[in-house]
Amino acid sequence: PFCTFNGGKDVFVDVGTKEIGIDVLRGLTGADRAQTLHMGDQFTRTGNDLLARRACGTVWVDDPGETLASLKLVLEAMQHRGAPR
Repeated sequence: PFCTFNGGKDVFVDVGTKEIGIDVLRGLTGADRAQTLHMGDQFTRTGNDLLARRACGTVWVDDPGETLASLKLVLEAMQHRGAPR
């Protein structure tokens, strides 16, 4: 699951699964699983978002508009609770 790709204008490094990526980010930020939320578009039993479920809570979204609406709800809830952004 680890790879790099250089297609000229499109370059990426795949750190493995999204579970690994989320765990690394949590380690860098000091957040625990209860403080972490993944938003993805994976609705099936396979795919690259599947393992994110093991790393933290997950919100499944259909499109960028739904992602934006979900982020707004999360930020509003954080403000209501007085949580830092």
